[in-house]
Amino acid sequence: MKRFRITFFLSTLLFALSLQAQTAVGEAQAKQMLQQISKAAQNTKSIDCQFVQKKTMSFLNETMTSKGRLCFQSPSRLRWEYTTPTPYVFVINGGVVRIQSKSGSNTIDLRANKRFQGIAQMMMNSVTGKNLAANGDFKTKMLTNGDEWIAELTPLRKDVKQMFSLIRLHFSQKQQMMTRVEMVEKNGDRTDIVLQNVKMNTKIDEKLFEIK
Repeated sequence: MKRFRITFFLSTLLFALSLQAQTAVGEAQAKQMLQQISKAAQNTKSIDCQFVQKKTMSFLNETMTSKGRLCFQSPSRLRWEYTTPTPYVFVINGGVVRIQSKSGSNTIDLRANKRFQGIAQMMMNSVTGKNLAANGDFKTKMLTNGDEWIAELTPLRKDVKQMFSLIRLHFSQKQQMMTRVEMVEKNGDRTDIVLQNVKMNTKIDEKLFEIK
C-alpha cells in the first residue's frame, strides 16, 4: 500500500508539472496553428514509424509498455501493429477494418457500424492532425510547450465521451507532424503513445493494408 501511494503521488506530481509547462494560446494564434497543421496533413501521403505505448491503469501501481509499428497511407489506410509483448494488428482499409490477434481475426464493415466508424475516423485524423479545425466531434484547445504544439481535444460525441474524457495530440512545431498522443479514459486510465523513427512520404508495401 505504501509503495502504491508513493507511485501514485509521483505520477500525479509529474502530470501536474507537465500541465504547468503548457501554455494556452489566443484564438487567432490557435487558428493559425491549426491551419498550418491541416496544410501539413494534406501534404502527408504516408507515414511509417515505430511507437512505444505506456498505459497506466487507474487501480494499479504499474505501467504496461507495448511496442509496435504504425503505417499510414493517404487517404484511408492505416495499420496499427503491436509487436511486443503481445502481437496484435489493427488495419483500416477504406470502409473495412481487420483485427488480428492470437485468438483469430475479425473483419468489420464500417458502413454497418456507425460507432466503430467514428472511432476509425478519429484514429485516421489523429495520425496527421487532419480536420482538427473543423471537427464537430471535439472541442479543440491549442497550447504550446517549448518547441511543440498541443491540440487538447474534449469529446463532444456521446459514443466517444463514453470512452475518453480527454485526448492530447502533440506536434513538432517545426514539422507540424504528430509526435505523441495522450488519451485519458473515463475510468481514469491513461495511455501515452510516442512515435519514433518517423519516415514521411516514403513507399509502403501495399500488402500491409490487405484485408484477408
